[in-house]
Amino acid sequence: MMFAGASEVQILSSAVEHGQAAIDSLLWQAPVDWTILAQQFNQDILGDLQKGWSNFIETGQIWALLIGVIIGYFFKSITN
Repeated sequence: MMFAGASEVQILSSAVEHGQAAIDSLLWQAPVDWTILAQQFNQDILGDLQKGWSNFIETGQIWALLIGVIIGYFFKSITN
């Protein structure tokens, strides 16, 4: 847990007194832990899509989708 130092407290109190410009100054000086961000977004998106598509085909969900589209088109043509 990080505690605010004297400079952060001064900026925060100045933000209360002087409005948005001081708040923007506080946000600009906020420390960023890049290692946490790097761990959070370290993903293989194309690999995940390939695994998802393979699972979609292997479990037979593609057939359920096609049957649903055909039945939906059939009901649409009946109600028109």
